[in-house]
Amino acid sequence: MAVQFNPPPGWLVPPGFSPSSDWHPDPAWPAAPAGWVFWVEAAPTPPPAPAPSPPTAGAEAWSRQTPGGGIPLHFPTAIVPVTSGHGAAPPSEPSPAGPPSGPTRRSLRDVGSDGGAPAESPSSTMVLPVVSGAPGAAGGTGTAGHATGPAVPLPAPSAGPAASAHGPLAIFSADDEPREERSYLRWLLPLGIGVGGVAVGLILGLGVTLKAQSEAGDATAAAAQTTEQMAAERAKLDAERADLDTQLAGIAASTEAVAARETAVSARETELDERQIALDEREAAIAEKESEAGNDGGGWQDGKVNGIYLTCEAAKRDGKAPLKQGDAGFNPALDWDGNGVACER
Repeated sequence: MAVQFNPPPGWLVPPGFSPSSDWHPDPAWPAAPAGWVFWVEAAPTPPPAPAPSPPTAGAEAWSRQTPGGGIPLHFPTAIVPVTSGHGAAPPSEPSPAGPPSGPTRRSLRDVGSDGGAPAESPSSTMVLPVVSGAPGAAGGTGTAGHATGPAVPLPAPSAGPAASAHGPLAIFSADDEPREERSYLRWLLPLGIGVGGVAVGLILGLGVTLKAQSEAGDATAAAAQTTEQMAAERAKLDAERADLDTQLAGIAASTEAVAARETAVSARETELDERQIALDEREAAIAEKESEAGNDGGGWQDGKVNGIYLTCEAAKRDGKAPLKQGDAGFNPALDWDGNGVACER
């Protein structure tokens, strides 16, 4: 597939210009836009146009592809004849065959390598018309005059760093050495990308793993702390429950003791009531017997009525104290504690 050079805007190059491998753009030209495609597919080749007349030394070269086409741009020119051999023919010798050819655009580096002309600065491009004499051409007319005239001297190149063997826009063929030197990029670049991807994957995996381990450790520590807190709360609850059970047992024992005491008090009260009733009955019986006895068997003054002692003093006076139940003169009223013995004190 044929390609052609696609100059960026503002680059003053002639139409159909094809840079050589060591050509460099002029530093005064604007920089190419980012992503600019310098080589595009060539359009179908139109029929060859008639060769233009070669310009004279110092003539104007016209730019057709720059804004404001038709503005003359001055390029220094040098006359370089084209020969069929590898060597350069002297300027005064015409070409042995063929019609005069048009101007050939070549860098000053090519001119210097062809035949002693000054070498070109790496940052400039010159239009070099190549003139070959036609048979029978007049010596004083346009092309022949320039073919036989002396070559126009070119300005000496400025001192600067040596240019590289190939320019920035050079297209390397399969046999070029730089192409062979950079062939390792075919496998080194994918290998580097693969190694970088693996490294990034390992780093990301390591980061995710460390983060997961950290989160798991935090969760384990939180679970252990929660378990310890629950165990402490459970022990506290067990202690409180045991204390409550002890208090309940004490309350139950106290309740039982109080109930027993209440039962004993009730029984004592019942017993006292019964004794009081019995005492009342005895006193009533004594009073009845005394009323029946009247004056028989003594009197109140003696402390003895019907042979029954009314007071302990009378029994003690008679030497009968203490009186037991069944003895003569025994009075149950004098038995205060109900043990069957009266006047025992």
